[in-house]
Amino acid sequence: MLATQLARIETPDRKQRSELVMPALSAGPVERERWFLFRSDVNNRRREYWVMQGLGYLHHPLRAATSKKFISPSLDMLWNIQKTGDTFFPANWLDASLSGRQTRAVADTVHAFLTDVPADYPARLRAITLQSADPLFRAADIFGK
Repeated sequence: MLATQLARIETPDRKQRSELVMPALSAGPVERERWFLFRSDVNNRRREYWVMQGLGYLHHPLRAATSKKFISPSLDMLWNIQKTGDTFFPANWLDASLSGRQTRAVADTVHAFLTDVPADYPARLRAITLQSADPLFRAADIFGK
């Protein structure tokens, strides 16, 4: 279905965007993981808006069970993302990764990350992480899963 839709797109910019995000929509978990790991290289994050779209698809609530393994690596990549992206990219990255999450396991992953960050970890990134994770922490407290 995705390939059929891609063939219908005539605008070059839209076609490139679709090609970038399509693997994040894949039914195959290996292809989704490959898409995520490809983003660890700064050159593969240049189109930040498109990357955010793909990340949103990757972490969609319907994929929450299979995408929770990307939470820890997403947090680990944050410092590099701040160094190489625009001002809002780290917050958008975390918002896309944590949006809609409710489980205690994911909340514990974020808490463990914040506990283990080095002493020289930027205070701004710590604050962004806490802000993005606040709805997650609240939901985990309520639902306690």
